[in-house]
Amino acid sequence: MLPLKGFRLGFDPLVQRVSNALDPLSARAFRGRRVAAVDDISADRGNVVLLPFRVTSGASWFELVLARALRQRGYRPLIGVGERAVNFADGYLVSGERFRDRYLNLWRTERFVRSFGEAPLHFDRLLGAATLESLRAEAAAAPIEQIPTYSKYGVDIGRQVMSSLCRYFLQSRVEVEAEPEIARGFLLTALVSLEAARKIHETYAPKLLISSHGIYASWGVFCDYFKMVGTPFVTWGFQYKSNAFLFSHNQSYHQDVISETGAVWQGQALDPVRRSELLEYITRKGSASHSDNINYYAGTKPLGAPLRQTLGIASEARVFGMFPNLGWDAQISFKPKFFATMNDWLVETVAWFAERPELSLIIRAHPAEIRVGFETREKSADILNAAFETLPPNVHLIAPGSSTSSYDVLEEVDGCLVFGSKFGLEAAVQGKPVLTAGEAYFSGKGISFDPVSKADYFDLLGQMAQGLQPRPEMVEAALGFGYHYHVRRQIILPLAEMRGPRFIDYLFDDETALAPGGIPELDHLIEACLTGRPFHALGS
Repeated sequence: MLPLKGFRLGFDPLVQRVSNALDPLSARAFRGRRVAAVDDISADRGNVVLLPFRVTSGASWFELVLARALRQRGYRPLIGVGERAVNFADGYLVSGERFRDRYLNLWRTERFVRSFGEAPLHFDRLLGAATLESLRAEAAAAPIEQIPTYSKYGVDIGRQVMSSLCRYFLQSRVEVEAEPEIARGFLLTALVSLEAARKIHETYAPKLLISSHGIYASWGVFCDYFKMVGTPFVTWGFQYKSNAFLFSHNQSYHQDVISETGAVWQGQALDPVRRSELLEYITRKGSASHSDNINYYAGTKPLGAPLRQTLGIASEARVFGMFPNLGWDAQISFKPKFFATMNDWLVETVAWFAERPELSLIIRAHPAEIRVGFETREKSADILNAAFETLPPNVHLIAPGSSTSSYDVLEEVDGCLVFGSKFGLEAAVQGKPVLTAGEAYFSGKGISFDPVSKADYFDLLGQMAQGLQPRPEMVEAALGFGYHYHVRRQIILPLAEMRGPRFIDYLFDDETALAPGGIPELDHLIEACLTGRPFHALGS
């Protein structure tokens, strides 16, 4: 029996990394165990690929638990790790120490994966030295201007490379000519991922791929290849709620929620109990005591005075709230519609309000603009300062670190403007008129006002200034989809204690809990992965 309780992974600060490395229980977990090579393991129900690509403390605990659970159900997990073959892996940031992170991830790979009695399938060994050398030469020789549109074997890997570059630099636009070394580095990552996907598919004939995200040069390219050859895959991501995951079949979970038709969620009985459950969750999201695993407003305090009074806005003025995403995140997860970028939307909307002094606009910068380790290079204040010598007097910008939350702003406004933020759904659930400017989880579902052109956007904004309100059926649609997304669509897995994105400890004592019948929610998830059944919460 493999003891897991108390097994810790390494994460900041360095002192904790060292103490975790010396943890006697984690040492006992793999001491003396013979770890079979991948080719030596037999499983009569087939192969399933799991794709950490890099082993991290924040996510790979789940992937390795899932691998062990699959093995106990007769499947052979193939744990694909590519970091030994590349210099740039998704998750590295320009603000971080890439070589330190790479060393720690490689160290975790052996320590963490082997503690589960599994052998990683390293892509350098899978592909061999000659193939890797050929891929490095290909990445080095590729015309730099062709990287954004680079394709191979019919897979559009350039698009995924550009997503990786946006995430790496934490900005919505990256000019490859200005960053040739890093652009070629992520091109190599994409080429290695593509070749590994091809080799694994040909060699092991897997029944299924399970990958986080489903986007970027690593996971996204792998998923795109599996889609092209017709082999099913599942993507997943952590959600804000404690122990909550979002899963999708055969596309990224971002696009899955966007593309879901009304037939998936309309007609679900939203009785008074469910309606109350949703509204209580939404209205408490901005409080310091909210139970979400990720809560940007945990340190906020009640406002000392009404927000309009604090900002000097007349009580009779019509006020709009604008809630930007992170610029780079918006570009990766959501397609632009008629504004080329979210930054263009921000600037042009402020210019519109500048010509209408009788209206007021409150922009609440995203709190994660200054998130430690992920501080974006494109802050709302910088974008506006570059576009305007001074902000118009009727436009008010609330800084990302302000104690005034988005929820405080929402209480005061007559309309809500979003690009792709999920916050728009929370506003719509509470009956606020919502105008979208980009692709969002809830757009196109009869919940918000969704213009089809820039002219249409500003026309609808003008109508909202005149008092345009959502129709009753729009509010009902928001409640129905809100319950579907926040409750029914998110699968709760009581597997680990987390503190934000940080793994703390397992919530089970040993691997027997991972066997069929041990954790009902885990049984429910794995059945959905293997059968293609929709990913809905147990009992929903």
